[in-house]
Amino acid sequence: MTKWIIILFCLVFFLPVRFLQAQQASPIQMYLFYADDCPNCQAILQSYVPTLKSMYPFLEIKTFDLANPAYYEALAKLEQKYNRRGSELPVVFIGDQMLSGEQEVMEKLDPLILEYQIRGESALPYPPLKSLRCGKFPRKPFR
Repeated sequence: MTKWIIILFCLVFFLPVRFLQAQQASPIQMYLFYADDCPNCQAILQSYVPTLKSMYPFLEIKTFDLANPAYYEALAKLEQKYNRRGSELPVVFIGDQMLSGEQEVMEKLDPLILEYQIRGESALPYPPLKSLRCGKFPRKPFR
């Protein structure tokens, strides 16, 4: 009887703690560079990104429209840092990886997210683009 009480106590006490720890995964940041007139980009943005957000709530997806010259420059700097040129759009940066084109993104992004999640790393693309505002509506510069 005492054995069952100890087991029950452990389940009641430790299980919620483990569950809460699993829910608080480290955020993983992903940068997605796209163009409005790119059908592959729109396919990723419209159907794949919402799926990723629901599957991986810890994933922070930042989008950058290349119509903005500052975002285009940021992409060029990241390509230089990763020593790789994105031959197709969209271009995704996650952790130390760069993915280019719809096919590569669709094939490799999920395994990369899972890999970073298992490692428990907060995969942050280098360099962080803190100075740039992300999303479809960038902030206008002060004059």
